[in-house]
Amino acid sequence: METAAAAMDAATSTGAVASAKSASILNRGLRIFFSEFVRVSLRHPSQALFFARTVWWQGKAARLRARHAAEGLQVPPIAIFSITNRCW
Repeated sequence: METAAAAMDAATSTGAVASAKSASILNRGLRIFFSEFVRVSLRHPSQALFFARTVWWQGKAARLRARHAAEGLQVPPIAIFSITNRCW
């Protein structure tokens, strides 16, 4: 008979695996997105400085997320905020 603690541990580890998989998919998508920046900046050199700074900032943020993950704190690569004048 499975205890509640064992069931909770199993659910938590399953959630952690799904979360890690989602983060991996999102990170891959972000890499593709930013590689498109390079392609566009080659076609439109006036955009190159903006894109280069953005890629540098994202790399810095990724390294910071990796340091936090090593300490047990998972930080998502994107934060989504919904700002409204109403509270539901």
